[in-house]
Amino acid sequence: EAWVKISGGIKRARLYIEAVSAYWQVGNIEQTRLSLAKVDREQINFAMGFDISVLEAKIAIQEVNPSHALDLLSPYDANQLTARQQRSLFETRLQAYQETSN
Repeated sequence: EAWVKISGGIKRARLYIEAVSAYWQVGNIEQTRLSLAKVDREQINFAMGFDISVLEAKIAIQEVNPSHALDLLSPYDANQLTARQQRSLFETRLQAYQETSN
């Protein structure tokens, strides 16, 4: 029974993350933020957590808070990430750094 509960939690988290991505892609920041709040962070794996952190950082940049975006990304070591994750990390950090210099 515990495994079914955990499995269901992971699936639910994955669905919320997919919704978050969809809302972000169409520019609906408020729905993105609301969906992020519904993700049970204890039910997600590292990759999902990374994707959430990147989205939260992008929201912070959009809201002209690039230092918060950098804080959100600071726990991630590029050497521990996949090539896709590294690219996402570097692109988001670069965008945040560019905003801090403006």
